[in-house]
Amino acid sequence: MMEKIKKIPLFWKFFLIFALVLILFWGAIVGYVFNCLKTYEAAQPERRIEEVIAGLQSGALDEETRPDCSRFEDPSIFEETYQSLVAGKELTYRKAPGSYDATAPVYDLYSGDNKVAEVALREKSSQSLMLILTLQEWEVSSVTPVFEQGSIDYTIMVPEGYSLYVNGILADAREMTGEKADLEEFRYAAAYVTVPTLVEYKVTGLLKEPDIEVRSPEGVPVEPTQAEKGELRFERFASMEMDPELEAFALKNAKDYSNFFSRDLPGATASITCIRHLFPEGSDYLEMAEHYRLHDMWMYSSHTAPVFEEERVENYVRYSEDFFSCEVSFVKKMYLPKTNQNQQDEVHTRFYYVNIDGNWVIADMRQVVEEE
Repeated sequence: MMEKIKKIPLFWKFFLIFALVLILFWGAIVGYVFNCLKTYEAAQPERRIEEVIAGLQSGALDEETRPDCSRFEDPSIFEETYQSLVAGKELTYRKAPGSYDATAPVYDLYSGDNKVAEVALREKSSQSLMLILTLQEWEVSSVTPVFEQGSIDYTIMVPEGYSLYVNGILADAREMTGEKADLEEFRYAAAYVTVPTLVEYKVTGLLKEPDIEVRSPEGVPVEPTQAEKGELRFERFASMEMDPELEAFALKNAKDYSNFFSRDLPGATASITCIRHLFPEGSDYLEMAEHYRLHDMWMYSSHTAPVFEEERVENYVRYSEDFFSCEVSFVKKMYLPKTNQNQQDEVHTRFYYVNIDGNWVIADMRQVVEEE
């Protein structure tokens, strides 16, 4: 007689089915949460930074990780030098101090203790994940190389209106700092006309010593007056051809001024009227001439009429429509009967002329010291 098979109660059937559904449901939930967290972790900005580091270490700089370089140097030279600092090296990263924008974080990259780059990211897109997380997609905004050692920087002072070339490339407003400096040689002329100033340029991030050239508006190069490490100062102005009439005018004025002090200019012993037209009203040079006439002129030895030789007017610089300078030189020879001697005065002076009410007058004079 066969045994009767026991039937499973309907309750247990429903219970097993319900338990299986719960297991499958929660398994799906756990799987979904796991995948979401994995996706969220993979989307963290640090993962994007690690991709940048991998690119730098491999030495293959694509458009995204290609460092910016000085526009005055060949990019290939810059990249080769930069690669030597990062390619094959162990690089670490940490968030840059002061990087608080959650949508545009900045990270510093290090090779050992040396900072080698700044990487800026920006949020490309974002979406909600599991209602409590935000899934962000990141793109590299910039990779800026940092040379804490070896970077060559220059501060260059250039006459206003002149052009600065670095490795043959014209510097412009991007390098100008807005700082200006007055030139001491124009101190007196500045009281009458607008005089040129020096403007400051800063050229940074160079890998090699650059070829620096400064040219006048006419394209004439000028030499620096001061050259120290990282600092250049150009105070010289390019000379140009002088109009013959203006040249004769400047030479005559210089000779008349010299003749006043030697008592060879008519009226010199009586007053300074004979040279008053050479200077602006109230000029210190008129005051000095009057003091000399009253107290020292009588001591000048008697002599024959002077003879001028080796007359030259050169290094003419036109700064503006109402301001120019030029150098006048000559040898003034005289015979002194009382001592039976020949006197020879060598004059080499730079005159600074300003135009006041249509008349060219001398604002300043400076003796030219010959360079050895």
